[in-house]
Amino acid sequence: MGADGPEPIRQNITQVKESKDAQGASWADIAPFFASTFSIIGSFILLITGNISWVLWFGLVIVPIQDRLLAEDKKNVNAASVKSFEKDWRFIIPLLTGTFLDFALLIYILIGLGNGTLGASIGDFTILVISNSFLATSVSCIGHELYHRRNKFFKFLGIISHMKFLCGYIPIFHIEIHHKYTGIVERDHGYPPRGKSIYETVEFLGFKSFMDTYYHEENKLKKRGLTNQIDRLIANRVVIYRAIELLYLVALYIFLGWKPLIFQLLFAQLSLMILTTTNYAEHYGLVRKVINADKPNEKKIYEPQTRQHSWDTNAAQSNKLLFNLQRHSDHHLFVYKPYQILDSVENSPQLPFGYTAAFLCAWCWPLWKAVMHPMLDAMEKGEKLTEKQAKDQKSLIDKYLLSIWVPVTIYYVLAVRINIPSF
Repeated sequence: MGADGPEPIRQNITQVKESKDAQGASWADIAPFFASTFSIIGSFILLITGNISWVLWFGLVIVPIQDRLLAEDKKNVNAASVKSFEKDWRFIIPLLTGTFLDFALLIYILIGLGNGTLGASIGDFTILVISNSFLATSVSCIGHELYHRRNKFFKFLGIISHMKFLCGYIPIFHIEIHHKYTGIVERDHGYPPRGKSIYETVEFLGFKSFMDTYYHEENKLKKRGLTNQIDRLIANRVVIYRAIELLYLVALYIFLGWKPLIFQLLFAQLSLMILTTTNYAEHYGLVRKVINADKPNEKKIYEPQTRQHSWDTNAAQSNKLLFNLQRHSDHHLFVYKPYQILDSVENSPQLPFGYTAAFLCAWCWPLWKAVMHPMLDAMEKGEKLTEKQAKDQKSLIDKYLLSIWVPVTIYYVLAVRINIPSF
């Protein structure tokens, strides 16, 4: 089912919240999704106190540990309460607070770089770029949720939230290409087939996906009857968004100087790298088979997209930070289904870690293969990992993550330390 599919239809669920009758959402249901908002506020506090590097420690150590220790998040909304949850306007509040606070933080950083109060040394500048990129890409899930809404204002916010990565084309690529053709290498060039490492997948400022989206938009305009090249160029959304981004970069240099400009370019590339890694973990190796492979002279016909073409995970803390993005197979089947009613489904492919830990694992190619390929082999046979395989897999992942968490934590405690400002 692609981006133009019908409105979501409620499916069977594996586990529901206890409810006697249909009930509306309470603030207890909404509050956990303010995790992203509080992460931005916390980052702002760390920034003004000179402790911004601790963002990395929280994101790459604390969140994965929370995912490891907390009970899995398998709870779905009571079927009778779905409509009430879906229409509850309060679920939009965490999205809006996160969006505006994220932009406020970026503006604060750019102004600080321009007037010299931030990033004075090369080391401080580098830490600022890396830390803010990790934070911003987790917050990008807000933009992802917004541009999947039908409301035009929310779509607009979703688009500009990606323009800060100089990737305003992504909502078009994501909805009109990725959602329709995921699992098909020839059509979705962001799809990672088995054997393709993350190092081969990351692009320089998204150039290939940018061009794919440009030609996709170009072909749409031709079908609408725009025969003149200039008319199509003016009407092409990809061109319009890129022109706005270039004007933004020029204005950044004119009003704030070269350092904010360099920051913005590095921030965009690193953020795109992290976004690409997330997509890599969401779909790695889950290919859609060619139905008529025995007829090589005919046009290829691919099997329909199902829950078997996206990796899910029930990691609790990451789920709240990422607005249930980890319930990815449900999101792909029902494009306009808002985050608060996405379902956890037992028969979907399951990653053995949350998306935050997946980032660390994906960049270690030997480990990634050792973890993912046995699961893909088992799926190909319609089976699951054996008890021994699952135990060995868990042990391997734990050892690898501990080999990162322990030295990084020691380094932060002994070398970075917490800066206590004097007011």
